[in-house]
Amino acid sequence: MRETGNKHASWSEPDPTELNRAAKLLASGGVVAFPTETWYGLAVDPFDPQALSRLFAVKARPPEKPVLVLIGSHRDLDLLVSGIPEPYFALMEQFWPGPLTLVFPARKELPRQLTAGSETIAIRYSPHPVAQALVTCYGRPITATSANRSGQPACASAAEVRAALGPSLDLILDGGATPGGAGSTIVRYGHGRLKCLRDGQLDFDRILAVERQHLQRLQGETMNELMWSREFTLKQMDGDAQLLDELLVLFCDASDKDFATLCEAAEAEDAAGVVAAAHSIKGAAAALGIEGIRQLALEIELQAREGDVGLALREKDRLGRLLQACRQL
Repeated sequence: MRETGNKHASWSEPDPTELNRAAKLLASGGVVAFPTETWYGLAVDPFDPQALSRLFAVKARPPEKPVLVLIGSHRDLDLLVSGIPEPYFALMEQFWPGPLTLVFPARKELPRQLTAGSETIAIRYSPHPVAQALVTCYGRPITATSANRSGQPACASAAEVRAALGPSLDLILDGGATPGGAGSTIVRYGHGRLKCLRDGQLDFDRILAVERQHLQRLQGETMNELMWSREFTLKQMDGDAQLLDELLVLFCDASDKDFATLCEAAEAEDAAGVVAAAHSIKGAAAALGIEGIRQLALEIELQAREGDVGLALREKDRLGRLLQACRQL
């Protein structure tokens, strides 16, 4: 399995023969160095605990540090993440492929070495042709931690990788010199906002600007999604606007609690808890004629009654956005 020494490939464009060789090595637990848009990285199969253990040994990496993963298409996210925070859709559209690493909630079955027990996974989509070709050839995500010993300078060329890690690697894909400099910008979403965990090539202000534009567009779409007519609901209440406003406030406060319960139950795969919370939201929304929320809560409830919380996990961000929009009614 191991191919050590000066076994490396040089090219200006990805070479299919060497890519196939690299893919076979990854499938058998090998460690392959490859170029990215920042520095050279180290690839192993992120779903193989033994390969991950070997990666940590090669880098002398502390076990409490998680490992970044590279994808070859947005479809690969399904293998790694349990959900996608709403702002990430705009960021992925604008900046991927590129030097932006996003931290997602991780699937529970991922190896602990990959997440370091953090329940999150850092993911990037590299624009470098060799990196892209390697992920595509392998057919699944790969790790992309920097090709160096932990705490030592990152490597910007195959020669530097060879000098730093030598025969501990199975293969070096030589894609020429990489730009070096700042690494990827690492961003996480939590408590309703984006947070920059590491400054990098992509300016965080640019990221926030894209998020603001996305939220403004989303706000208009969300109001339409509510499918609610204040005039119609007022007629049902004999035109008592004060009563309607008071009921809306009560609905928002109660639904916030139900929504928090729904999210916790969905994460815990507690179908009964999801049913109860969704049923409560559905009933309150129906009483006020907020059809968009009623319909979504009903769909979540019906699926959860069959023991499946998948829809709740996929749509909780959307439901939360609709409930938040109710405070503007």
